[in-house]
Amino acid sequence: MTWKVIYHPGVRQDLAQLGSAAAKRVLDVIEERIRDGEPEKLGKPLRGTLAGCRRIRTGNTRIVYRVDGNAVQVLIIAVGARRDEEAYKLADQERKRGQPPFTSYWTPRHARATLSLEQ
Repeated sequence: MTWKVIYHPGVRQDLAQLGSAAAKRVLDVIEERIRDGEPEKLGKPLRGTLAGCRRIRTGNTRIVYRVDGNAVQVLIIAVGARRDEEAYKLADQERKRGQPPFTSYWTPRHARATLSLEQ
């Protein structure tokens, strides 16, 4: 099954901070392992304030996401370095802002276009 992947607006800045090569790796992992995989079983469930979210890692980068099985879509909430639990802090900041999940987010096409503009 192919899942629809959408991105929280803050992920654009997260990817830019990673740099082009690392951001491309992250997007590849999202496409290969999350979009075309089983995101509801993949990765590690998070606890505490991020309960209901999962995380997957690629190298030293963490991807925090939430699965909506009813709509067959995955919301990428935050992407960040493992050091100092950066990705989890970013995800928690978005949660505190109270933005409702799965509304008006951007798509993978926009993610790749963002990387192209920065090169």
